[in-house]
Amino acid sequence: MQSPSTTQYLMLNYYWMGQRLTVQPQHIEVSYVNVTTMVNETSLHLNTEVEVSETEADQRLVHLALVNSDMSVIQTLPTTVTGAFIHSQLDVETLEDLTNKKLVAVFENPSTETNIYVMLKSRQRINFKACMRVQDEIYELTVKKSPSVTFVAKKPKVKMGVNAVSPEQLNIFYQPHSIYDRYQSYFTFEERASQQRYEIPITRGEQDITIPYNELETLKSSPKNIIDIFITIYDGETIIRKDKIKFKLGDYKKDNYLTYKALEREGKRAYYMLTLTPFKNIKFESFELTDAQYHTLTTGVKDPNVWLIGERTDTAQDNGIQLFYWLKQHTDIEAYYVIDAEAKDYAHIKHLEGVVPFGSASHFEVAARAKVLVSTHDLENILPYKTARGFFGYEDCVRIFLQHGVMGRKYVEYDKANYDLPFHLVHVSSQAEKDDVVIDRLGYASEDVAVTGLPRFDRLPLEPADDITKILIMPTWRDWLNSDYAFSHSDYLNNYLSLLNDPDLAALSEKYHVEINFYPHYRAQAFFKEYLAESESLVNYVELGEQTVQSLLIDHDILITDYSSVSFDFSYMHKPVLFYHFDVERFFRKGILRPVEETFIGKIAYNQKGLINQIESVLKQQKAREDQPLDLIFDQVDHHNCERVYEAICYKLKQL
Repeated sequence: MQSPSTTQYLMLNYYWMGQRLTVQPQHIEVSYVNVTTMVNETSLHLNTEVEVSETEADQRLVHLALVNSDMSVIQTLPTTVTGAFIHSQLDVETLEDLTNKKLVAVFENPSTETNIYVMLKSRQRINFKACMRVQDEIYELTVKKSPSVTFVAKKPKVKMGVNAVSPEQLNIFYQPHSIYDRYQSYFTFEERASQQRYEIPITRGEQDITIPYNELETLKSSPKNIIDIFITIYDGETIIRKDKIKFKLGDYKKDNYLTYKALEREGKRAYYMLTLTPFKNIKFESFELTDAQYHTLTTGVKDPNVWLIGERTDTAQDNGIQLFYWLKQHTDIEAYYVIDAEAKDYAHIKHLEGVVPFGSASHFEVAARAKVLVSTHDLENILPYKTARGFFGYEDCVRIFLQHGVMGRKYVEYDKANYDLPFHLVHVSSQAEKDDVVIDRLGYASEDVAVTGLPRFDRLPLEPADDITKILIMPTWRDWLNSDYAFSHSDYLNNYLSLLNDPDLAALSEKYHVEINFYPHYRAQAFFKEYLAESESLVNYVELGEQTVQSLLIDHDILITDYSSVSFDFSYMHKPVLFYHFDVERFFRKGILRPVEETFIGKIAYNQKGLINQIESVLKQQKAREDQPLDLIFDQVDHHNCERVYEAICYKLKQL
């Protein structure tokens, strides 16, 4: 990992062509780049020759490196420099990802502490193409010379897909690359929660797959579940490829299905719906009902005074639980909050009237009667059946999206077009969020969006403490870290471990007598816990479930995050937020919903040294209050958000 005190430069050339400015990376042209590997080896050996005359006298070539096409990730290669001759080695298994990468030469200027990156261009053709096993998967690796030396890695092509679907069978086509002919291929049904599988052998060509409902019944680990579908290739017992299969002719909707099958047996009904993911991959959604549960759902009468509220099935920390508390205290609404009885948060609220365990008899009774459904996420999190037209009066319910943060950074999959039965009402915190995001981007009409603020804001103190005593470091997740290997070799892990173990940060903690706590995203908790156990960091690790997110935010005086929407809660309390954007280009590679200056309220650091300097600057001020312009994020900063949410829902009920 590069020193945070070293400045990195990518050398660029600028060309004026008429009134157009063209910007291109600067190249060094070398006579050759020789790439070799040994049989069954996962390392590549790179040899080239850079003439001394190509470099400046005050610079020296220190190593070769690979950069992503968007320049967002840099990987240094072990390099030996002997005069003009350069030998470098690439262990393919150390690649953080296998996207296309450019080969660059890195020159160091010791006097200015700068590194300069210059792309390599080969005069001679590079003739290298090989298949390699990386983390038990096969990749085709090609090295190209033009326009600059580029490493292209991809999986061997497999043509596959779904031609037609019916409740009884799927018609598929399967044409794998010939390299897979020596291995065994299967059509795999995998229950998402337990990862239990049932597999059917398949061969090359078009074929029908009979849906094995009896076997799918044995996979289920709960009454409501998802079964993902893959084509899996095995080398003996080792999985060497596993891909989801698409039905491109299908129309994606979150609350609809392609096929429907109901099974009745031994006092139970099991329902299977073939549905699509946003990428048109097929999957089964399933739920089962006892005869008693079925009777409850089919005989219930919808009551507009009965509201069923929830968040994710396993939490009670967000806008849902805060609205539930407020309704119980201030209205005569018959409000219920649903949560998994196995969730940690359930123990804190199970004594409250109106809290119902997910899947319990009381849950079915409320689901049968509730006219108003309120959730911070999709409504499937609060109902014991499939959220689709035709299931137990779902289409007659009033659907409210409370959401779980201020929208405006990363794209969210709540577009109106994604639903057969969209939300009747979406709650936001400002007119700007309403206009720029929910109307312009998500496609909702103005009358279906209410500027109310979020219920959880009502419990945030509006005046911070006088002194700074606690700093909270709370990063969000990275969607490209899709395996243990990717995480353990990531810049994400390295940057945060480096920060947590930075002696300058420890010195600031001692000098200003502040406690520093680290609370990673729930998906990263286990990883960071393992690595921090081996370090001597003075930063405290906060485990998931020790405190609610809101109590952590209230208890701390400075927040350090990257892109998390919890920063809005901190700004609401007029507390300082510092943003650590070391990978901002990659994080927002798919675009950002609103301009950075409108959604990141606070100082932004792009490297570790800059962040440490910003922390020290805030600590020197010795005051926790920070007055920033909040009008683009919040129309109102007060403790009446729940009241406005309630009034907006009641008004919508009168309209429908």
